[in-house]
Order: sequence, then structure tokens, then C-alpha cells
Amino acid sequence: MSSHSRCSNSGDTQVPTRLIELNQGVTRLCNPRDMAASPRYATLSHCWGGLNIFKLEKDNLESLYRDIPVKRLCKTFRDAIVVTRALGLSYLWIDSLCIVQDDKREWHRESALMSGVYGNATVNIA
Repeated sequence: MSSHSRCSNSGDTQVPTRLIELNQGVTRLCNPRDMAASPRYATLSHCWGGLNIFKLEKDNLESLYRDIPVKRLCKTFRDAIVVTRALGLSYLWIDSLCIVQDDKREWHRESALMSGVYGNATVNIA
């Protein structure tokens, strides 16, 4: 990434509304738009279909900015956290944890931005 101009992040790319912060043992939601520079982040591409997974909803939004209970996450999400950290990245985007799932207006707004979220990611885990 440091020697290939098309892979270097100039810091001016559009960032997602929320990311999962994985710094120093912390796993929580954060607002990357409050950061001085656009952070490098991983995305997770996964199929959750009819599974009843732990997800971001209106009633847990505030608490997930303090702490995401990793033990309640499905194995795919926990594995994505491990891989993201192993790659030396501190931020991860997972749709069901970064978009409020029971807010139709937010979901429609955020889903329209997904190509940019995936396109601006450092890596996509699938």
C-alpha cells in the first residue's frame, strides 16, 4: 500500500457513518467522521439470511458505542474481528452492526452508500 499509488489512502475518501473500533482490546462502534483522517478499515461480506444474529437496533445503539459484546456475536463476526486485527487494521465495517436494522430510513440511506463503503475499504473479508 505504501509503494502503489492506486492503493495509498490520501485521507480524503468517503467513510462509512459508523465503524467498529478494535483498538487496544476495545470493540465498540465509533463515528469515523469525527476523526482527523479517514481510517483504513476492513469490510465483511457475508450472508445472514434468516439467521437471528446479534445486530444494531435502535434500542442498543447507545450501548454499542461503549461496548459491543463480542461473546454475543456469531462466529463469522468474531472471525472477522480476529482477521482484521491480524491484518493490522483497527476498524471493521459489518452491515448488520453498523447500520441500524430496525430504522427503515437509515437502512435505505446507508444501503445506497454500500458501494462506496466496500470500494473505499482497505480489504474485504468474504
